[in-house]
Amino acid sequence: MLIAHLSPADHAGVAMVLRLGPILPILLVGGAALVRWRSHLGREVAVAAVASAAAGVVHLALIGEHFGESVTAGIAFAVVGLWQVALGMLLAIDQRRRGTWIVAAQATAVVVIAVYVASRTTRVPSLDGREAFDALGIITTLLAVVAALAPLTRHLARYRVPSTVTLPLLFVAVAAAGPLVFGVSGVFGRGALTITTSVAALVLIGATREQRWWAAADGAIIALIVRAPNLGALVVAGLIAGVVRAGGGRGIVRLPAAATATAAVLAVPALNARLDLLHVGHPADTAAEVVVFVAAGALASIALAQGRVTAVVAAYATYATIEAARFTIGTTGLGAIEVPITSLSVLLLVTVAALDASLLPSARASIAAGGATGLAIGVLRALNVAYPTPWGVVVGVSAVATERSWTMWRRPSRPDRTGRASAATLPGTESSRSGR
Repeated sequence: MLIAHLSPADHAGVAMVLRLGPILPILLVGGAALVRWRSHLGREVAVAAVASAAAGVVHLALIGEHFGESVTAGIAFAVVGLWQVALGMLLAIDQRRRGTWIVAAQATAVVVIAVYVASRTTRVPSLDGREAFDALGIITTLLAVVAALAPLTRHLARYRVPSTVTLPLLFVAVAAAGPLVFGVSGVFGRGALTITTSVAALVLIGATREQRWWAAADGAIIALIVRAPNLGALVVAGLIAGVVRAGGGRGIVRLPAAATATAAVLAVPALNARLDLLHVGHPADTAAEVVVFVAAGALASIALAQGRVTAVVAAYATYATIEAARFTIGTTGLGAIEVPITSLSVLLLVTVAALDASLLPSARASIAAGGATGLAIGVLRALNVAYPTPWGVVVGVSAVATERSWTMWRRPSRPDRTGRASAATLPGTESSRSGR
């Protein structure tokens, strides 16, 4: 294991997988959901099993490259890779000795972290010098840490913060990291402006505490992905997001707040606004690749906990299928497919809508909205519509959410236990004592 992490870390071929951007952690968490469904495992154990196996696969993929350097290095990578893959399988299938394998995963993580940090901070005699911190090595180490710590999180259930708070705060944190990893200037000031206007609009109209948290997420996302030469466009976007979110649960038509506000300001030429895709696909973007991996993994993990990770997977799968069909018939190129689908802006707009229970109350509705969103983005791109991502999210999510509202509104009244007819209520407007 020591030699496996001390060898040169160019890894140009295997590191190409990082060009998948947010798709890679989404696939891993989606794989954990599949393992959990097929094996009836706990969510935490399924995540640990997939994380360990994924780290092992990366090490196995580097065997050939390191055998070219030395036989010892190649053998080390083979041993580490096989051990981590086997550990992932044992976590999934050996229920009787699962506690032992969890301890083994923790010991493995400690060694991996120690060796990786040592090889990057000190000079090793067998190497020419200290190795550089690389995205592939950091992410592989993080996967080992996830395999070690994920099974322990089930003991922290009583201390968990509600997802209505953690999700918006996660979006805000991703936006705050924008200046550091994407070179985007002025995000903090723009974020404060859009968050303030969005929350203020909610307060004036009247909103719950949960909606205010989500309004902060809307403002943070808009500040990160919308570029404009003046602050007027951001003020308008924040106000639109606040109004849409305040009225989203009160009428038949349901709209995703962040996507609607973004699409609206982009559609007005006088505002001179544009969309920043926040693409991560350059080999030198180590910090950006790691931040995108962690952010996407955190969002997908929360979606898994809410039973909605399938919605995010459905959006990407549908969109990728349409783009693959277009590539097959020669109407688009690989570069035109890769840049938008692996960008952070797509992930933010899709997940903030798919994970919003006030917009899509059920997991089934969320999955339908995810598929519709991917379809809408693909079709709009094929039609060369400007800014297909925000408009696709608006069309896909609102179609499903509005259809459900319309169905509930038209549902015939049914007599209650007293024999009186009860009028159908719109979803989101029914009273709930527990939510007060």
